[in-house]
Amino acid sequence: MKVIFIILIIGLSYQSYGQHTSFPKTKTIWSVDNEKFIMDGDSIFNSKLYKKFYYSFDSLRNIYFHCLFREDTVLKKAYVIGKNNSEEQLVYDFSLNLGDTARIEPLSNRYSNQMIIGIIDSIQILNRFHKRYGVIGLNNFPLLREYWIEGIGSTMGIFNSGAGGQTLWHESYPALLCVQYENGDIVNMLGPYCYRLRTDIEKIEHHSYVLEIYPNPFYQSVNVNSNQNIISYKIENSKGQLIKQENVGENKFQIDLSGNSNDIYFVTFFTSNGFEIRKLIKNGL
Repeated sequence: MKVIFIILIIGLSYQSYGQHTSFPKTKTIWSVDNEKFIMDGDSIFNSKLYKKFYYSFDSLRNIYFHCLFREDTVLKKAYVIGKNNSEEQLVYDFSLNLGDTARIEPLSNRYSNQMIIGIIDSIQILNRFHKRYGVIGLNNFPLLREYWIEGIGSTMGIFNSGAGGQTLWHESYPALLCVQYENGDIVNMLGPYCYRLRTDIEKIEHHSYVLEIYPNPFYQSVNVNSNQNIISYKIENSKGQLIKQENVGENKFQIDLSGNSNDIYFVTFFTSNGFEIRKLIKNGL
């Protein structure tokens, strides 16, 4: 296992480090108290590319779908779509300047929070400088209780951005303990602590939700086989146009697209635990 790296906080102005540091593109685990959030794989939703996040409360023994995450590296903003939602929520805005405000929508809170940027500096993580924001909630101004770090997320946890000063079930939000990358590197946020640390991140391959779609590519129709009851589904073409939606209420059924043209289609399956997006290729003769 590689050496554990401790964050070295440097009280420097960000003026010298203008390059934006994006979030990881490969498998990564964020540990927040006794919870783990696992980024693993891609999905297409409304013609946009997202990273899939899974959730575990028992050190990866059981893994559940949590949300979709998308970063716009040009606008320097990040968005999520919760498992029971279909609309994007803004969770980070790294384009802000000192004194700017933004309305952030953390997944852990059903209400959006108005935030103000109180500090901008940089910290060194794994021999690279990352821009850091000191974020203050307007309802608890001027107390600074949270930082955003480019490529890492909030010190309250990657999906708790904007939660500083708020409470969760009348208790303070938990803090981000560490971030663990696929190559074995570890970033410790609170000293040498990482809840039930595992280094075999590359073995995270199978999740509780099993969904089989075949054949793919297909000629006229596809078969769907799931270990969960599928409530409904919708199908969009490569242009993002809705071409079909149907209530199902079964875990085995067939989708007929014989009357549609050859194209790449994206199917969103909705279950009681969220949704799953799959790509289908129609290659009829």
